[in-house]
Amino acid sequence: MRENVLKFGVLITLVVSTFFLISCEKQVTSSTELNLQNGLTAQQIQWIGWKPEIEKHFATLSKSWRTFQVITPAAGGVVGGDYTLGNKVEIPAGAVKYNTLVSVEVVRTPEGGAAVEFLPNMNFQKDVTITLSYKEINLTEQEVYDRIFKIYFSEDNSTWYQLDPGTIDINPENKTISFKINHFTRYGWGF
Repeated sequence: MRENVLKFGVLITLVVSTFFLISCEKQVTSSTELNLQNGLTAQQIQWIGWKPEIEKHFATLSKSWRTFQVITPAAGGVVGGDYTLGNKVEIPAGAVKYNTLVSVEVVRTPEGGAAVEFLPNMNFQKDVTITLSYKEINLTEQEVYDRIFKIYFSEDNSTWYQLDPGTIDINPENKTISFKINHFTRYGWGF
């Protein structure tokens, strides 16, 4: 009996979270400075791909790395990490109004670039910290050191905008970059 009640509770949480996600208003605003007037098409970006062994995984298994978790307003939490190749989001308490199902998925752009998708597409009450790992990205240490790569984001996969490089923190020891932002979308690597 107790097991059925627990299953029912999980089912209700997923249904409520799905309803909330579907009814979210889609707005793009950010504490990170963005120039939304200068968007690029995906074809205008020289995408950086995943390392060959990661590409092989995509091709062989037709599968991506994805994880999800319900985030509560009171506790916040971290979604992603090792299972998503070091890509994650840290959500502080009070950043969501309602229990929210959050997912992190390692994907490829239609042009074959490395990307990570954070869902649901929503605005937060407080900035969240996104950490992107470049351990599995086809970049040299010199390219990272020289900061010649750019991080792009897109709401619709047709127009991409560059994050302000001054807002990105690079951690060469962990091979990650981090930035604070108040919305979710897809982030990709390019030149």
